[in-house]
Amino acid sequence: MNLPSLSVIIPSCNDVSRLQLTLLAISKQDVVDDIEVILVNDRKEPLPLEVQEKLRTTIPSLQILNSNQSGAASARNIGAQFSSSEILLFCDDDIIFNNTFIANHLFLQKQNNALVHMGGYDILEVLRKKSLASSATINPHLDYLFLFKNNIQDNLYRLHRNKLELIADYIINQSNHVEFNWLGGIGGNLSLKKHQWEDVSGFDENFSTRWGCEDLDFAFRLNYECNLPIYYCNNVKALHLPTYREGSWIMHSKNYDYFENKHTARSIEIAAMIFQGNTTKADFIEKLQSLVE
Repeated sequence: MNLPSLSVIIPSCNDVSRLQLTLLAISKQDVVDDIEVILVNDRKEPLPLEVQEKLRTTIPSLQILNSNQSGAASARNIGAQFSSSEILLFCDDDIIFNNTFIANHLFLQKQNNALVHMGGYDILEVLRKKSLASSATINPHLDYLFLFKNNIQDNLYRLHRNKLELIADYIINQSNHVEFNWLGGIGGNLSLKKHQWEDVSGFDENFSTRWGCEDLDFAFRLNYECNLPIYYCNNVKALHLPTYREGSWIMHSKNYDYFENKHTARSIEIAAMIFQGNTTKADFIEKLQSLVE
């Protein structure tokens, strides 16, 4: 039996209806028969059997593991340990993408020795469609496919690139500030070779269950300790469904403090401004320019 070409690892703690959309997007992939999909349930309790059966109607070979609410870093590591492919794709449980998304990750991994991220966009107001907010079975001919038609400017949907995505794209593709390239390691979707994940002992589980920064720390260590380049692909979209986490930025701030104290690096100290107040991409670029004057 041939091993899969790529393992998709999905840590999951959000609403199952969002996860259904992610799995639906995976089921439409051109390379769906050449991958394995590993769902790591990071809730307090295992998913009920009826929910597991429902998810497997979309991905029959879906493998489901449990991480007992140990946090995103631990969930990703559990999935990676279980995986059987040499190429890993870590994917959030609330993003959707077109049918060539995973094929592009696979192609770039075969052509490059790099950590790869596909540019992310937030979908605003998407929950106006009841079927996207409902736990009912998603209509594959409406919700998912509609988002990838050229007339995406329909007033039900607005796409938005968040500040970190804009800055990461600029840093990697338009500037010479290579010490900041780790900013491209945005965890919504990241692919690399399994041995590279092993080289840095995976994601740092000391970030615990708090939200944020375990992905940037992972990218920083790969970039600085292993000299692994980071590739930011801005011509393939990953669409992120809106998520509200109470107290999320307080958690993120605590995690960034841990990240900054863990490493002695000017780039981490300076990049902290990205996550503070109303700092814009232009503000950050101005800061970068001041470093070389």
